Amino acid sequence: MGRKKLRLTLEDGQKFRFCVSFSWLRKSDDLYRLQEIYVEVPWKNRKSLIAASLGIFMFCADVEHGA
Repeated sequence: MGRKKLRLTLEDGQKFRFCVSFSWLRKSDDLYRLQEIYVEVPWKNRKSLIAASLGIFMFCADVEHGA
């Protein structure tokens, strides 16, 4: 049996957080302007799911080379 494919649906605040974090690139070397991001998320608020999805994105679809 195949697994059911589920989509990750982000809330508005989560979308804003990721857009701000990944939308700024330096023109000189095409690296992200923000090198570290600190986010506080309340208890039981899908932290593991979001962190895993972010890790997969950074591994597969990231435009920053050599990171």
